[in-house]
Amino acid sequence: MKKVSISLFVLVFSMAAVAQQKHVSNTEPQQFILLFRFKSYAPPPTPDQIKASREKWELWMGGLAQQGKLLGGEQISFSGITISGFKKAVANNPVIANNEMVTGYMLLSAKDLREAEGIAKDCPILAFNGSVELRQIQPQLKQF
Repeated sequence: MKKVSISLFVLVFSMAAVAQQKHVSNTEPQQFILLFRFKSYAPPPTPDQIKASREKWELWMGGLAQQGKLLGGEQISFSGITISGFKKAVANNPVIANNEMVTGYMLLSAKDLREAEGIAKDCPILAFNGSVELRQIQPQLKQF
């Protein structure tokens, strides 16, 4: 009986989330997260490359900030730990998938996915053969 109650709650909660999404106005800006990934096997950049890259990032993010589209973001460390599974196993390294690791993120405001995609395509990490994963942040559910 307890499993049925939990399953029913999950189903109702999921349906409410879908219904909530359908009522979001298309005129309201949406929030997105951009996850920046760098090739784990890439050679470290030279000091000149770092300087040039930093200038490109500052111009790109500065322009987004002036437009009111930049909501936040940070570069993250190359080291870390991963905790996973029911047993809470700890690995002394961050996740590397497809030979890429997350090196930073940015929160972005855009009118829709197409606008966010256009912004992401200008990301300076692409010049270093990195990648940008773009995902919409789900709007918070209002209390039922």
